[in-house]
Amino acid sequence: MGTPGHTHAFTAVDERSIAAAKRDDCFAWLDLVEPEPSEVRELGRQLGWHPLLVEDAISLGQRPKVESYDGDGLAFVIAYGATPPSGEVPAGLVEVALVISGGYIVSIRQREVALLDELRLRIDEVHDTGWAEASVVYRIVDRLVDSTLVASEHVSARLEELEVLIETNPTNDLLPQLRQLRRKVATYQSVFSAQRTSLADLPGALAALDELDDAEDVHFRDVSDHAWRVSNELQLAQELVNGSFESYFAALASHQGKVSQRLTVVATIFLPLTFVTGFFGQNFGWMVDHVASEQDFLWFGVGGSVLSVLVLTMVIAKLRWWS
Repeated sequence: MGTPGHTHAFTAVDERSIAAAKRDDCFAWLDLVEPEPSEVRELGRQLGWHPLLVEDAISLGQRPKVESYDGDGLAFVIAYGATPPSGEVPAGLVEVALVISGGYIVSIRQREVALLDELRLRIDEVHDTGWAEASVVYRIVDRLVDSTLVASEHVSARLEELEVLIETNPTNDLLPQLRQLRRKVATYQSVFSAQRTSLADLPGALAALDELDDAEDVHFRDVSDHAWRVSNELQLAQELVNGSFESYFAALASHQGKVSQRLTVVATIFLPLTFVTGFFGQNFGWMVDHVASEQDFLWFGVGGSVLSVLVLTMVIAKLRWWS
């Protein structure tokens, strides 16, 4: 068991980091970003990991979970963090494997998580944090969960933007954006709801590690509360996304209805014009003999057309067909 509050952070598998993980006078954090599988296997061999644990630490695409390897005195955790969102681009999920012992914790991930990197740099600068070993584990998991909270907040903000566009300008390009957001929310919800459940088992798994200094239960209750908040926000976002689809199609139908209405009004205006020109275009002898002067053309032809347009315009304006 390491000296309470004395923690060292490393980012590479080498003799120094492995020696620190085996020492009794400090707690070591090996934070490995995009390690080669051979590095993880060598680390596992030197630290005495179970072969199944090594393969789990290398494999990607696992569900969030907490497992105990009682015989080896280890706890294995799969947790998820998130990369920061950027503009319309949502946050990306980052799978993190954690191997926890009484003297060290190893985190294995394929991408950076800003909040986790900040914590590692802080520990690397201070060393003597004053935190119990389990408190270091808590803070690592807490940073991962907090990064997912940023992801859920971005989803909610993006959904509000799309809802405003749906109300003001429901164009066809909104549909692919809504579908993309729905897929992202469904993915988030699937992962984070499972993570919310699995993190409830973490205090028990750490308590089984006899050499690990305890953290206060309130710390892990805080992590659990954050995980529940993320899951609940995403559940609400999922319902709102489904409602946004209904709003979008309703707004699109209303917009198309207005377009059809205005086209109908235009066609209605041209209907009497068509009648007037058609009537006076008939080749009857009486009409040929009596509607022959310029005055007759202006009175019957132009005048009749203008009068019919004016009358219809007044009727349309009174009935508010154009609005």
